[in-house]
Amino acid sequence: MRYFNRPTYVTLLVVLGLVTYPAIFRCVAQTMETDNNNIKWVSPDGSFSVISPVKLKKLKAPHKDESRTAFNSMEFYGGRQGENAYVVYVYDWIEKRKLLSFEDRIKGIEFILGGDDDKEFTSTVREINGFNAKEIIFSDQNIRGLIIDGNGKTYVLGLSAENRSELNSDATDRFFTSFRLLKNPN
Repeated sequence: MRYFNRPTYVTLLVVLGLVTYPAIFRCVAQTMETDNNNIKWVSPDGSFSVISPVKLKKLKAPHKDESRTAFNSMEFYGGRQGENAYVVYVYDWIEKRKLLSFEDRIKGIEFILGGDDDKEFTSTVREINGFNAKEIIFSDQNIRGLIIDGNGKTYVLGLSAENRSELNSDATDRFFTSFRLLKNPN
């Protein structure tokens, strides 16, 4: 007998720290619909948008997780196109952490993208539409991520692709460069 639907179960495992980020991508790929259009997707609260090749759906994530001390809430969105899984995480940091520099605030998030610190990756600090960002591409996995500092919240965009060539496709580049903060999230 199943007690949880798949997205709820995945979220529970993530919260408990029992699943790595690559496993999350696999679960998203199994649970989300395919949509072959480029969609201007706006978050449910209207705070940000992104152009996505897939329809992103909100997956259940806790608004307050007592086991985490760095953030007030985390939202999780995902969708898939074939074997490619796209995700967006939104972290609302506690006030003390909001005062840290971008680099200090996001320390460790790159490991969420790839699963652990044994995985080699390249990172590039850049600016996305006026915000500090750090792009991550893993050397031995078909995973690309972008961590964006958005006025007290951190947005993590990720792609787990079937083929390495998908990491630099036009649709993927559009997904990673189209992030827009529509209103102050605070």
